[in-house]
Amino acid sequence: MTAPDKKSIRQKAFLLRDSITPELRLFKNGEIKKNLLALDAFDKAETVMLFASFRSEVDTFDIIKHCISIGKKTILPKADKDNCGLLLYEIENIGELEKGYFIILEPKVADERLTPKEKLDFIVVPGAAFDARCNRVGYGKGFYDRLLIQRTAPAFALAYEEQIFDSVPVDKYDVRLDGIITDERVISCDG
Repeated sequence: MTAPDKKSIRQKAFLLRDSITPELRLFKNGEIKKNLLALDAFDKAETVMLFASFRSEVDTFDIIKHCISIGKKTILPKADKDNCGLLLYEIENIGELEKGYFIILEPKVADERLTPKEKLDFIVVPGAAFDARCNRVGYGKGFYDRLLIQRTAPAFALAYEEQIFDSVPVDKYDVRLDGIITDERVISCDG
């Protein structure tokens, strides 16, 4: 599939995601959080990687606060612009985040909190569009694909049901997820 295919499905997904009313969004975010917390792999994970939600993405801030409050090591990414990759840092509270790449909140903590990807027990990623085969269309820079190709832990996306398509375009650099958690279901593609 070609880049224009991804661009058009990304735009369609953004329109659908942006059109969710605030009341419905609040309900959907609660359902997604409930579905994530009910996952056995997430429950057992001691070290979890999350992301700071941006614009109309699924709200992750309640999930981040919950993980910190129950003692999970909570890791968030910081963009490594020079290498189009992600640096992973443990945070201890939401106040340790500041605007970074693309104005997305990122950890502003000491280098001692840098966490190797091998230490992750569970990975939660964003994305624009998905299909039931756990294919993901991201935002076009490949930051998460570079992490996912080397992962040693299960990786799930958080998405509104509106972001799930019959199929999404993939190319050789795209990395399939282990699952997708929506407000209506958990799509599992492990194995």
